[in-house]
Order: sequence, then C-alpha cells, then structure tokens
Amino acid sequence: MYNIVNLTKNLVLKVKTQGGKSLRFGGLKTYDTSSFFLYPGQSLSIVADKNNDWVVYNYPTYARKHFLVDRGSIGEKTTIRMGDFSFRLTNAGYGVLYLQVMLHADRKIYMNCSSSWTRLIPVSNNRREYHNVIDVNYLIKDQWTYSHNSPGTKGTPALSYYDHSTLVSIMTMRDTGETYRVTCSTFNQIQERFIGIIVERLL
Repeated sequence: MYNIVNLTKNLVLKVKTQGGKSLRFGGLKTYDTSSFFLYPGQSLSIVADKNNDWVVYNYPTYARKHFLVDRGSIGEKTTIRMGDFSFRLTNAGYGVLYLQVMLHADRKIYMNCSSSWTRLIPVSNNRREYHNVIDVNYLIKDQWTYSHNSPGTKGTPALSYYDHSTLVSIMTMRDTGETYRVTCSTFNQIQERFIGIIVERLL
C-alpha cells in the first residue's frame, strides 16, 4: 500500500501512498495527505481503516538539523517537514536568515506566531539585542510564507550566521489547534559558521 523512497544523502525517507490513498493525521480536525518525511531515528505507526486509508496513530514530534555553512543551499539544508507543515531558514543575503513555513495540505489556514530572538554581535563590541514579536499570517498550500512580516520590515525576526543569534518561535495553526515550537541558532567559531534548527510538535 505504500512506498518508502530515499530522498537525500542524509537518509531522509519519504513515506508515500499509492492509488490516491491517504495518510490521515490527527488533531482537532483530521485532514488528508499522501506523504510524510522521516528523519534518522524516527518511525511512523499506521493502521488501515475500512476505506483502506492509512490512519497515523504515532508519528514524529521532534526533528533537528545542524550543519556548517558553506556554498550549499541553506534553505534546502534547514528544511524540516512535520505532518502537513515544513519549516526552513532562507538566506536573504549577507548572512541574514529568516524563518519560513509551508502548508502542504489542500486548504488555507491562519497561523499565530509568537517569537523571541536575541543577537550577540562580536564586531560591535559584543553588543546584545533582545526582541519579541507576535503576528498572524495566512498559509496557502505549497507556498513558503514568512513566519512574520516580509524581510526588512521593522520587527521581523532576523538571524545572522556572522553573529551569535537565537530565535524561538511558537506557531499555532488556528484550524487544527496544532502547535509547533521552532528553535534556530547561529554561531561562529574562528572562521567556521554553524546553523541549527529544531522543530517540535507541542500539541
């Protein structure tokens, strides 16, 4: 009833149904999707219902990535999918990074996002910055949406891999009640720069 396909060199697996069948995920409301991504160490538990759709009763609620910044695509390297949502950092140039979200289900929903972020700027005598912001955004299927306002807008959380910075975002999907915590961190050591991202499903 399903295929498991190796997607990347990092052994990320895609579980995909055949014949138009669905993977049904829980939540306050149930929506259908035909695929799910698994990272090393994760597992997926499913049972078939009377319609031969797959009901998911146990699936990953935690994923992380950590890597050295090089010439590769930061967006691709930081992308984590969990259920009907993907999360990533996108490079706006000059080392500035913004958090984005993508909805995969065939619907449109509103997302509440509350974020706190800090920066330690070594080149400015270790100047420290602290910020908090909350916004509501509209997610559309298969479109990357910024967690807050567009880049460059005042109050939009921005990280930099030239500094030591941390971003913690709590995202609640209004339609389903699902809540995710996304933690991102950047730091540098000598001439090497690192980025880390953790996605956790809280509800």
